[in-house]
Amino acid sequence: MTLHIVAGGSIPSVAMGMNKNGSSQAVPSEVTTAVTGWVARPGYPDTVITNNALVPGGAGSVVVRAQVTLTGGWQSTGGLWVQLVRNGTEIASAEYAAGQLVGVINPLTIAVAEGDQLAVNMVNSHFLYNATVQAGAGTYLSFEPAP
Repeated sequence: MTLHIVAGGSIPSVAMGMNKNGSSQAVPSEVTTAVTGWVARPGYPDTVITNNALVPGGAGSVVVRAQVTLTGGWQSTGGLWVQLVRNGTEIASAEYAAGQLVGVINPLTIAVAEGDQLAVNMVNSHFLYNATVQAGAGTYLSFEPAP
């Protein structure tokens, strides 16, 4: 048997995913709100969730996916975003269109370090409109090692 060593980052040991759990969560106007109350997503048994964030067990490149579903249509034009954050810093976002129920962060390949925290925020810049995040499989964050 031959052992091959490849230079560069190691591969995070496992894929991880989490779904929003429990009750729906209000997103007040004019604030950035962390989406809270997560549980391991089915099919991701080795998920580590700390402080409402996924925590990779190793360094390397991963493909991240995120989606946030609202309980009712967003009626304003612009002003509401789903935001992917790593260690508190935004790395991607997607804006909801008027009446749109689902905000999707397109698959994104990023480098992670062991212990990084990947989380989801909602950003609402309108002072007249509130939004509500729906719990369940329609609101999730996941990653797997990049190919």
